[in-house]
Amino acid sequence: MTLVGNSTMNTHTVLLLGLLGPMLVTRSAEFTYSALNLPVPDGSSAGLAHVQRISATELAGPIANLSVSLSIDGLGPSGAFNGDLYVTLQHESGAFAVLLNRPGRTLGNAWGYGDNGLDVTFTGVDGAPDIHTYRLTLGGPPAGPLTGTWAADGRIADPNEVTESSPRLASLGSFLGTEASGTWMLFVADLEPGGKAVLESWSLDISLVPEPTHWAFVVGLGLLTWRAWRRCRSGEKPIGSHLNS
Repeated sequence: MTLVGNSTMNTHTVLLLGLLGPMLVTRSAEFTYSALNLPVPDGSSAGLAHVQRISATELAGPIANLSVSLSIDGLGPSGAFNGDLYVTLQHESGAFAVLLNRPGRTLGNAWGYGDNGLDVTFTGVDGAPDIHTYRLTLGGPPAGPLTGTWAADGRIADPNEVTESSPRLASLGSFLGTEASGTWMLFVADLEPGGKAVLESWSLDISLVPEPTHWAFVVGLGLLTWRAWRRCRSGEKPIGSHLNS
């Protein structure tokens, strides 16, 4: 945006931008749980639950943005089979997201993708590609474990019936506004026998909504700046100019 006109208005604008910068920085933290090396029960819906707690002293406040990283490796010569995997993330509040639901499973492919493992990040950013159909995005199988940044699968359908057209109602957006502190649970299931999966690591990268007092101050400053701009446009003296006369 190009600002033109009264030099006093330009000075006020520069000062305002200098004030807004630090106030609009969102508090954030990353919580990483690595080197887990936890085998996932093969061919079982019982799965593996990994529970962690974030204390209020570590991070407290409503979530504005959340990304999740997940690393699953294969065990033994057969390795993992990505199309067997069902992975969810849940907060104690009840907020819930489906990260993986049998990726690659479609009406024409009941088994899903046979690729061996993944090391990916799930994001809530609009336009991120759907991990359920990642081969369509890549143009074929990945050269090794799947990597990259993807949108969560989000499909809440029965894993034995899920397809690419199943409704995506459980995305990471489910956590927006949820209190960051509390108990988080990652659940991983390997639903078909054959490929064996190992949970290596996962992490939460959480950004919080700015505190309401910050927003109130920002709105107040914005109104003062708008008023000064209106005065300059109308030919009135800028606020406070009488102090120098």
